Amino acid sequence: MNVLAVDIGGTHYRVALVNQTGTILSVQRAPVRREAGAAELLQRLLPQILAVSGQAVEPVQAVGIGFGGPVDFRQQRVMRSLHVAGWDGFSFRDWLRPHLDVPLVVDNDGNVGALGEYRFGAGRGSTDMVYYTVSTGVGGGIVLDGQIRRGMHSQAGELGHVPLLPSGPLCTCGARGCLEALCSGPALARQALDLIEGGSCTSILTLRFQEQKTLTARDVFACAHEGDPRAVELLQRARHWFSSAVRAVVRTIDPDTVVVGGGVGTAPGFLDGIEAAVNEHPLLADAPRVAVKAAALGDDSVLLGAAAMAMVLHPPLGAQS
Repeated sequence: MNVLAVDIGGTHYRVALVNQTGTILSVQRAPVRREAGAAELLQRLLPQILAVSGQAVEPVQAVGIGFGGPVDFRQQRVMRSLHVAGWDGFSFRDWLRPHLDVPLVVDNDGNVGALGEYRFGAGRGSTDMVYYTVSTGVGGGIVLDGQIRRGMHSQAGELGHVPLLPSGPLCTCGARGCLEALCSGPALARQALDLIEGGSCTSILTLRFQEQKTLTARDVFACAHEGDPRAVELLQRARHWFSSAVRAVVRTIDPDTVVVGGGVGTAPGFLDGIEAAVNEHPLLADAPRVAVKAAALGDDSVLLGAAAMAMVLHPPLGAQS
C-alpha cells in the first residue's frame, strides 16, 4: 500500500510517497513564500503532488496532510493559518478531487507529528504520550490509548498557545505570554535582539549581530555554547517556561511519555534538565517518572504521521463531501 504524505509548515512544505512500513520512497520539498499567500502555494503544490503520485509503482491509495495551523477535523477544513494568508475555510479534499480522486484526510501538524512519533519514533511502546514541536512556532498533540485526542472543537493539543505570562509578549494567536511567544525560534531571536537594542548584551551576541545584521535562534544556541552569559540566560529562561508548561500538562493528562521535536526542541542543550523539572514534587512519592525524550524522526515526524493517518483512513471519511 502506497500513500501520499504532505507536510505544510511555516517555512517549507514537502510531498512524499510512503509505503505501509513507513519508508519514504520519494520526496519533494519547497519553501513557503508567506507573503504570496495560499493560492500561490497551492499552484506549486498540485504539480508536485501529481508528480510524486506518478512515481508510485502501485496506485496511491490515500492522501494524508499535516497542516501548520488550526484544522476542523470533523468538517475536514482548514480554519486558518497563523503564518500565511488565504487558508480560511479551505478544503483540501474539494481542491484535489478533480485531479486525484482518492480518500484524503487533513489535520493540524501538531496532531500529525504526534502520531508519527507514536507510531514510528520516540513514542513507540508508550500508551499515553504528549508531543511538542518547538520550532518556528510551538505545536503539540496528545495520544491517549493510541488515539489522537482532538476535542469537541478540534482544539485539543494546542500546547503552544497555553498562556503562561499574562503580561508577556504578543503571540501569533493574538494572546499574550503563550508558550510559543516565549520559547519558539522567533521568540528567542527577538529576545536576543531586545537585549542588543537595550544595550545590555554581551560581546559574542553583539558581534554576531554586527556581522549578520540579524539573529536567529540558531545564533542564540551557538553563542550559549561559546559561553556567552546572556545567551545562556536566554536558554535557561526558555527551558524554565517550557518545563513549567510541560509539568502542567503532565499533571492534567498523566502520560507515561513526553516527546519533544522541532529545530529548537531538539537543539543541543534545550532539553537539559527538562525531565528532572517535569518530575519535581510528584503528588505520590512512588509515582513513576514521566520520560521526556527528543523526537526520533527529525523533519519526518509530520510526513510519517500524515502517512499513518492516511493508512488507517476509513472509506466513509474519504467519501464525505
